Amino acid sequence: LKRFKHLACPTFLPGVVLSPVDTMAKALSNAEEYLKKEDIAQALTSAREALAAFREQKSKPSEASALEMLAKVQTEGSNHLDALQAANQALKIYKELKDSKGEASALNTVALAHLAKQSPEDGVWKATEALKQFRKLGDKAGEALALETTAKCYGMQQEYTKGLQAAQDAVAVYKGMSNGPKEGAAMCLVSEMQAGLDEVGQALQTAKDALSKGQDISDKELQVTAVDAIVGACLKKQEPEEAANAIQLALDRFRRSGDQKEEAAMLSKLAAVHLLNKEPDQGLSPIRDAVAIFRTLGDKKGEANALATHGQILLEEGDAADALRVAESACELFKEIGKKGIDGYLVSFETVINANVQLGSADEAFQVAVETLKSFNTARERKGEAAVLMAISDLQLGRGDVDGALQTLDQAPALYFTVGEKRGEAAAWSKIAQLRFVKNEPGLALRASEEALTAYKKLGDKAGKAAASQLVAEAHFLLVKFGQGNPREAMRAAQEAVSGYQAVGDKAMEAGALYVLANAQLMSHANTDAMKTARQAEQLYQELGDGRGQAGALLLVSGGYLGEGEYAEAKDAAKEARDLFRQIGDSAGEDSVEDYMDTLKQYESGQLNRGDFMGFYMKTGDLGGEGVRRRPKEKQVDTALSTIELIMPGLKGEKFTTVLFDGFESRQARAPGQRAGRSGSAAVSGAFEEGLAKLPPPKDQVLYSVRWVQ
Repeated sequence: LKRFKHLACPTFLPGVVLSPVDTMAKALSNAEEYLKKEDIAQALTSAREALAAFREQKSKPSEASALEMLAKVQTEGSNHLDALQAANQALKIYKELKDSKGEASALNTVALAHLAKQSPEDGVWKATEALKQFRKLGDKAGEALALETTAKCYGMQQEYTKGLQAAQDAVAVYKGMSNGPKEGAAMCLVSEMQAGLDEVGQALQTAKDALSKGQDISDKELQVTAVDAIVGACLKKQEPEEAANAIQLALDRFRRSGDQKEEAAMLSKLAAVHLLNKEPDQGLSPIRDAVAIFRTLGDKKGEANALATHGQILLEEGDAADALRVAESACELFKEIGKKGIDGYLVSFETVINANVQLGSADEAFQVAVETLKSFNTARERKGEAAVLMAISDLQLGRGDVDGALQTLDQAPALYFTVGEKRGEAAAWSKIAQLRFVKNEPGLALRASEEALTAYKKLGDKAGKAAASQLVAEAHFLLVKFGQGNPREAMRAAQEAVSGYQAVGDKAMEAGALYVLANAQLMSHANTDAMKTARQAEQLYQELGDGRGQAGALLLVSGGYLGEGEYAEAKDAAKEARDLFRQIGDSAGEDSVEDYMDTLKQYESGQLNRGDFMGFYMKTGDLGGEGVRRRPKEKQVDTALSTIELIMPGLKGEKFTTVLFDGFESRQARAPGQRAGRSGSAAVSGAFEEGLAKLPPPKDQVLYSVRWVQ
């Protein structure tokens, strides 16, 4: 608003009749004030009133200003498509007016809308355009703002090197302007990028420097932001105790200054860190204090968020009854908050569902989910609707209703797409792909996997891209027995998965991806490469303490030797696998390898032609047989596959499947976007699975088949 002197809002005195221009300016000023107070409904009303009035007056500059404000309000309200439409309309008007400064401002507003919509590639493009315009105009404040937006977009893409440069440039500009608060905030952004680059020591120091600056200039907002940056760096460093200490120091400062609101906020953060550190009992006292303070202050949003955390802690403590009561209270408060409470509501909704399941009331959980779905549908709250559909599909899987789960889940991607929730869309497609595997529908599984991959690419999510690439590879494996699989595509996708997991340092998932890659190499008759890859997987599984994964990798090594006609070596590798199963007490796995070794004898004797050997076929586990996974959350070491078949071409390209043996345990790590710390709709499905994970499994292991095709 400050850019438009003609909109400077005069002092409004009681009894003074305002001119039409003053009335419109006041409406726009009100929108800004409501936005600061996070009253999205009132801000939206005021912005629309101002826009309508300016259009009636045919004041194009003022109309553009109102459109920008409307875009900002819509962005805060998660109405991303409406926000983009308003911002682009403002941009168009500024271009027509040849207002370079207005154009630059609108470009940055468009970029921020793309960032909120989780389309960072488009955000970087627009923010870069804005940056060029601001620099051309010599507008330092605008330049710094565009640099911050650029850094945030690069951060979402996990392009941390580029993000770091943009953030550092923003710090330099703000420093030149002697704008301490803004400089400190940009320093926190620098810290975030450094943490992303695993420069954790530097990230921590930068955040501490920002905190010192905030204390020196007595800027409370900067101090809070800096503490968050310190906590982020400490957690990346895997030092939760250090994170808790940083929060405690800030808590003590706010207590001494008598700032109860920030005291309560720090208590909530302290409890959350204890929860992340698997010390829920340590978080109970601070979160109860936080709830009490927020309630005394009449801060509904703070109280609701604290109650949400309290519910999670109680659930983790095994007190499902109290967790249910607290989470239901949080849900009621989030309803009162309205649009801004949707993400918090979904967190508490997870707890309500999980608590009911733990209490043995799965039917009650289902009924709650259905009623919540109806409520979101009536309110046209698509993000919430999609998230609840994801949770309902989990409940249906728990009942063994795979068809029902798929029918429910199929509705989610379009809803997420409608509101620009790219992460939720990606998670939904990934889950659909897995269920299509279960139903033995490889073509549909491949389509869903590719949709997930596209969504994760747009997000710039490396771990997500890796997981989706692995699904694509598995889909090609499944298609092989229908004569449609593409070993080359499987190998390419598997290599992308390996590279992706290596980039994010996830060894457990890297091992599973190496497993898939080795198989793809066997399918392509690249036996030597397959053995090398399988050995890498074996080493990782050994480091991770996953005996079954290690044995499975040895089976692939054996397959490589088989393809090369080196039968003695193939038998030796198979014996190693058998001995591993014996060591961990897996008699089924041991028997399976014995059966496989009998098959090796048929190859060696010439009964089977090793030239026809194309490796092993794999697919994900049969969720239909087990329902939702119910393993403990801490079990992160997982083999990736649950079905293996020896593959050979049949007559005229046909392929026939014969079960050879069963035995290995099926495990798969949680998909990206489905782990602790997520926000919004993508969290619902994963956290629900985590809730079910606390229940004892119906049986000790999920068996998978190793098969050959002739």
